[in-house]
Amino acid sequence: MTADVNVVIDHSEYTILVVDDVVSNVLLLKVLLTNEKFKVVTANNGKDALVQAAEKQPDLILLDVMMPEMNGLEAASSIRALKHPDAERIPIIAMTANTFKEDVESALNAGMTGFVSKPIDVAYLYQELNSVLSNSKRD
Repeated sequence: MTADVNVVIDHSEYTILVVDDVVSNVLLLKVLLTNEKFKVVTANNGKDALVQAAEKQPDLILLDVMMPEMNGLEAASSIRALKHPDAERIPIIAMTANTFKEDVESALNAGMTGFVSKPIDVAYLYQELNSVLSNSKRD
């Protein structure tokens, strides 16, 4: 059986948690995602991401890797350990300027399911979001 590449995603059905310590990055992503009709919640560090993930139970998390207090790798591992039913399955996409093979592997080993580089390529971001969400929709 082949994957349906024409799966239509209604973005308004999905909430995305955007986590980044740089306010301008959060604002940019919020504009880009709301323009595509996604619901957006935000956090500015890994500790806040844990609270938001538990309370809001988003459908997907865009998570900066390099943050103070709790970095994205630690946050992803901690989110996976949360007690809500989707904690192990929620898609988490790493965002970082470090795109070496070992950076991607570290993100995946921390429990992330995707990877986008900074600065954000908007077309690639939308492609990754649609791909991850269409795959999670079929689960």
